[in-house]
Amino acid sequence: MTHLPCARRQGLITRELWDELLAYDLERHRAHCLSTTAALVWKYCDGKRDVEELTRIIKEQSDLKVSEEVVLLALCDLKARKLISWEAERKIHSQSLSRREMIRRVTTAGLVALPLITTLVSPTPAQAVSCSPDCGNVMLGNCCPPGCPCATPQACCSGTCNGGFC
Repeated sequence: MTHLPCARRQGLITRELWDELLAYDLERHRAHCLSTTAALVWKYCDGKRDVEELTRIIKEQSDLKVSEEVVLLALCDLKARKLISWEAERKIHSQSLSRREMIRRVTTAGLVALPLITTLVSPTPAQAVSCSPDCGNVMLGNCCPPGCPCATPQACCSGTCNGGFC
């Protein structure tokens, strides 16, 4: 029995924004921006469709020029970012093609619907703390040194914020 691609829905916050999809992974603290093509592939990954069926439905539901190679590329990227579960029936390197060669082949064929995914790592609350410009934004690791203005004890290396200063 073949394991068909299935989009992960648990632990994700998703929002459609124009023709893209933003997905925040609550478990890995990563934000992903999926292009139209990648978003459509993710949307239709229901564990019941194979690559051929995904290609067909995306062509029907959009004006995008997609091929099975484009869908495979999207599936590999989505799997690498843990946005789908999938055991590939066939490899993206089916004819000894590198990922770069596959992208080159797809773009030279006039297919402009490349599935692009941009990923940002979200900082932890401690990493998001920044020191006051009065201290020259100097941080020691993830905290502000003594003497810097502070709003919370977590901002200070000492863990103490007295009178608004570390």
